[in-house]
Amino acid sequence: AEHAREVDRALAELRDRARAHLQRIGVVRFDASDSVSGRLSCALAILDAHNNGFVITTLYDLERSRTFLRAVRAGRTEKEPLDEERRAIEMAVQGGTSADAGAAGGDAHA
Repeated sequence: AEHAREVDRALAELRDRARAHLQRIGVVRFDASDSVSGRLSCALAILDAHNNGFVITTLYDLERSRTFLRAVRAGRTEKEPLDEERRAIEMAVQGGTSADAGAAGGDAHA
């Protein structure tokens, strides 16, 4: 009986620890400007079970590439995210998927 209680406690501790692991991913590929096609820009959200984590966004155009990192707490960023970042976070919160978006933010498709 005592052994079973120890096993139950150990399993509960493992479950709590697992919630902190990064496990939910959302990716949105898109065209950052009208001058570049091919969906070379992307927003990548990586979250734990509490929807905490980060979103990395790379904006690519012909002259330069820029990368940004935003913290995500409870599925939200401190500052207003780009539409593609918001979609990547929403995808991760829902369990993780990926999508491509048109330059004008068209409908996503896997």
